[in-house]
Amino acid sequence: MTPPARPDDVPPDAELVTREDGTTVWTVIPRTQPNIIKDWITIMQPSLARMAADRTVTLDIFRVRDFLLATMAMGNLYAIPMSEIARGLSLDPSNVRRAVNRLVEYGLLMEGAPLGKTRTFEVNPTFAWRGSHRAIGKAQQNWDERAERARKRREREAVKRRAELKVVEG
Repeated sequence: MTPPARPDDVPPDAELVTREDGTTVWTVIPRTQPNIIKDWITIMQPSLARMAADRTVTLDIFRVRDFLLATMAMGNLYAIPMSEIARGLSLDPSNVRRAVNRLVEYGLLMEGAPLGKTRTFEVNPTFAWRGSHRAIGKAQQNWDERAERARKRREREAVKRRAELKVVEG
């Protein structure tokens, strides 16, 4: 399948990313740390309070979450190798993977299609948002529907893996 033609208003360094729900979007994925003075995100206070009150959320999970929020692209998209996160936070890569997987389970992240060996994610816009305030409402409305489809797909994959394990064991 050939990718769609690049629209005139898409920057030349944009990449076509396929989300977990199958939709595709053009996005610019930052390759450097953002200028913290110029870059802003909006974080929803109830989401912060819910995570802070959850005693199962570890310090590593908070650190990885904050790293992801600090480096996400416009529209809440994120793609960076787990090894870079581990290096940036001085954490073992397995702890980073565990924290990211927990953030997916928690509903803060939705995993998208990989870019090569790099996992891609979208940050839940009901938790935080980086982009125009006019676009946040639509992003929040679309999130729940896509998250439910992704959850059902993960459940089907888990059932399939369990069935494969039974065949191998049996």
